[in-house]
Amino acid sequence: MIQRYLCTIWLAVAAVALGSSALAEDFGWRDKQGNAAPDSDSRKVSQGFAGMILTTSDADWEAKWNTPEHETPSFTEAEKVHLGQTIYTLIFLANPKAGADGKVDVRCDVKVTRPNGTLSIDQSDVVCLEGVLQGSPDNVRLAAPVLGFLAEASDPPGTWNIDVTLRDVPRGASMKLHSTFELVAEKAPKP
Repeated sequence: MIQRYLCTIWLAVAAVALGSSALAEDFGWRDKQGNAAPDSDSRKVSQGFAGMILTTSDADWEAKWNTPEHETPSFTEAEKVHLGQTIYTLIFLANPKAGADGKVDVRCDVKVTRPNGTLSIDQSDVVCLEGVLQGSPDNVRLAAPVLGFLAEASDPPGTWNIDVTLRDVPRGASMKLHSTFELVAEKAPKP
């Protein structure tokens, strides 16, 4: 499992961080200036448990994530993919609650729906994060499943939907996250 402990993740589109407080209601995503960031389809907080999905075109996403802890990785958000290109959907989470055994247990359901309504992926109760945490619970972590998508000629063009339900089992909190990308039925123009 890939894990990385940070307090912020810089995204090409938005900067968000997690802020903690004695009150769980105050815990949540923050913008680059430290202001509370509202929930969105792809970024939410439920009972102090935070989750976010991001689809990136960065083939080097893993190297970016596995940088020294004091460096904040930057990911380019992918909204479109052309034939022959690969994109990756990353699932981030923070502040999972440890159970009576001292271990966290975060599960997720992952569904990717093609433009024609058929399912590309439909998996339930996937392990996103489990075990004893290293570091502060409110550090941002990368969940175990990473979705890679290679756009092939047989894939239907149009809007693809990514739906992830994250469940913090010991806390009894869950959230539904949603994102999309557009598959363009032609090769990317040459730069």
